[in-house]
Amino acid sequence: MHRATGAGHPEVEPPHVLVALLDDDDAGALLASAGADVAALRRAAEPLLARLPRSGAAGEAPRLSRTVVKAVSAANEAAAGEEMSAVHLLAGLAAGDDPVGRLLRAADVTRQRLLSAQAGREVVRSPYAQDLTLRARQGTLEPIVGRAAESRRLVEILSRRGGGNALLVGERGAGKSALIAGLAHRVEAGDVPAALRGVRVVALDLAAMPDGELDRIMAAARRGGVVLVLDDLHQAARPGSPVLAALGRFADPDAPRAIATATPAGERERLADLPVLRRHFQGLPVAEASVEDTAMILRVLRARFEEHHGITIRDAALVAAARLADRIGGRVRPGGAVELLDEAATRLQVDAGDAPAELRELERAVARLEIERFALLKEDDAASRERLAELDRRLSDARADERVLRARWYRARDDRDQSADLRRQVEDVQADAERAQRDGDLETAARLLYGELPELERRLAEVGERAAAAGAPERAELREDDVARVVSDAPGGSVFLNVTDEPGVPVQEAVGESEVQGAFDESDFSAQKGGDAAWAPRPRPSEPSEGVPVSEPDGETAGSSLGVADPRVLGGYRILRRLGQGGQGVVYLAEDADGRRVAVKVLHAAALDHPRARERFFREIDAARRVASFCTAQVLDADFAGELPYVVSEYVTGPSLRRAVTEDGTRSGGALDRLAIGTITALAAIAEAGIVHRDFKPDNVLLGPDGPRVIDFGIARITDAGSSVTGQAIGTPAYMAPEQFEGGRIGPAADVYAWACTMVHAATGRPPHGADSIPQIMYRKLRGEADLGDFPARASGALRTLVEEALRGAPAERPAARDVLLRLIGHDAPAPTRLLAEGAARATGTS
Repeated sequence: MHRATGAGHPEVEPPHVLVALLDDDDAGALLASAGADVAALRRAAEPLLARLPRSGAAGEAPRLSRTVVKAVSAANEAAAGEEMSAVHLLAGLAAGDDPVGRLLRAADVTRQRLLSAQAGREVVRSPYAQDLTLRARQGTLEPIVGRAAESRRLVEILSRRGGGNALLVGERGAGKSALIAGLAHRVEAGDVPAALRGVRVVALDLAAMPDGELDRIMAAARRGGVVLVLDDLHQAARPGSPVLAALGRFADPDAPRAIATATPAGERERLADLPVLRRHFQGLPVAEASVEDTAMILRVLRARFEEHHGITIRDAALVAAARLADRIGGRVRPGGAVELLDEAATRLQVDAGDAPAELRELERAVARLEIERFALLKEDDAASRERLAELDRRLSDARADERVLRARWYRARDDRDQSADLRRQVEDVQADAERAQRDGDLETAARLLYGELPELERRLAEVGERAAAAGAPERAELREDDVARVVSDAPGGSVFLNVTDEPGVPVQEAVGESEVQGAFDESDFSAQKGGDAAWAPRPRPSEPSEGVPVSEPDGETAGSSLGVADPRVLGGYRILRRLGQGGQGVVYLAEDADGRRVAVKVLHAAALDHPRARERFFREIDAARRVASFCTAQVLDADFAGELPYVVSEYVTGPSLRRAVTEDGTRSGGALDRLAIGTITALAAIAEAGIVHRDFKPDNVLLGPDGPRVIDFGIARITDAGSSVTGQAIGTPAYMAPEQFEGGRIGPAADVYAWACTMVHAATGRPPHGADSIPQIMYRKLRGEADLGDFPARASGALRTLVEEALRGAPAERPAARDVLLRLIGHDAPAPTRLLAEGAARATGTS
């Protein structure tokens, strides 16, 4: 009204009303929520005002035009007895056939979108709600990759006239949230049916929501335009909870649409019997992604990770994250792979920000010189003064070198930070340009693409050239071993660090307790490797739990079928199926020419990319073949010269000792004696062959039909004169000897100590020093604090005494494996071959 009066317009026309609404903060925010460009509407409304006729009598009160009266009447009807608001007035204007109505309709401002925006604004005002469509518009919501069938099915369910609610059922990490994010992106882009255009996808925090909040949100959402996301519904829908009571309202005809998520176990236990879910929610299973699909998803997300962390990610690191994702407890692919890659990238980013090793060493040298100089200042003899003068010269030079290195490091760090900031700006400009093109704002798109973006790219190239000229890498690079190290360092994994026989040549790096690496990892060959329950590879429906062969109805051994890239025939062995994947290769069940079942491990090329590594494989395989055949899964064949290097071993069936104790109970009396004799016989044979196993534990003892077998020589070391066995800690902490933590020389006495821990586990169900945190285990072992529980009552006198002696802290005070065997079977020292044969006979009960 004031605008019309000041301009001398005789009537208040729709352009006056529109401009007044645009000036109002609430109405402007409502239009923005409906997807309109408020600034563009204002620019288009000004010429409409300028073309209105003037009466020449400024200050005369104008009257409402017929068009405005018609719009107000339409708004009053739309209010239907409610207080008329900006929503109804804008809807009335948009329904008109005048220039303002056509302008609003061209901007896609419709009554439905306005009502949806109003309902959405009321919903998202809640502190427990998050507008996913707004995040999609802002570019902060991750894009969906793949999942086309599930995404299409979700849209179909939500577009139904009745019962348009979905229940996504899948394990944690399977991609339920990604499907919902994909829906938000499709809604924002308009790539949905008419029933879903303009809606808001709003995620609710059910766990934190107080009583009554969900009722208020559902009441606001009844007016349409909102799809509520009830994440982890199985956790919130507990008996007596307000969430469970609110679910009944989805049976009402005007209930809002909703997407609920749940795990399969949660759906079975808490949701399957709810009538409202059975009748009004359509189930949509979300399966775990394959390794190949996960790798593709990570490749799409790589740019975002690189931009966020300021690093470069190699493709091999993406593949490693996809393959190792199932080592992370509680999540499946692709979510587990995304978390694993994020963790590895974060570690690398932190490491890249640390001072370089050269600078840290120089700082320590300066500190040592300053300490020595301070001490010499108190001396007054000629030698001390001469030494002090020399120290001053050295200290001056060291400080100068330190300043140069520190300045170089600061420049490299600043360049790295500037590069990361510029990359973020490039990403933001590209996203803004894409939105401008989608909204039809070609002027803004042209300014961004041909003005700001080239300038940012020029500055980014300058930073890269400056970093290259300074001899420093522009960004740190994430490699596959960085990803593997994250899994290796996780709780429950083996203490498995770079241990070398020769300086500078890495032998192996573990990926976790459930995947010990080595030249001939029998746990991979026979697919019988157990491990910490939280970190063992998660069983699939077609794969054996803990990797133990399982008989199917047709008598075949379980395992996954062969993929396109898997070999069918290899060196005369017919490949039947895949058993599992280890850190250094893929293991297959195969048949030889005589029809005998064997395990074939095809090694990754990286395992043999160094001549010394290849030589070590030969040496270790030769040592394993020297071990008596009844003690372990024998290595039968090997070929490292072909295109696919492989190792063939005997295929052994039978559970691990850990699994047998868990499922069948602990051992005592004669059964425990037979187990002790069989395992110490194997360790005596291993020692006789000149090998230290170094990771003897219940998981590496297979209870085969012909007696126990000791497996996993992946970290074993040969104890000949030319090969040192000193190094960093290797093994599984709960069963390691104290000297293994200290990095000293490791001999057969460490295996005897592990044997004693394993016997206690077999009798009591737990190791003698606990299985909690590594520092606590180390503390108890180094102080000799072993808790044997009821082992003394369950073991025979000889075994009890030998276990107590074998748990002594000093290696020299422990009995040798051969002496333990002698005392267990009650004999004097016979020839080694006869001793091992008798021990094997006692273990299998054939003597």
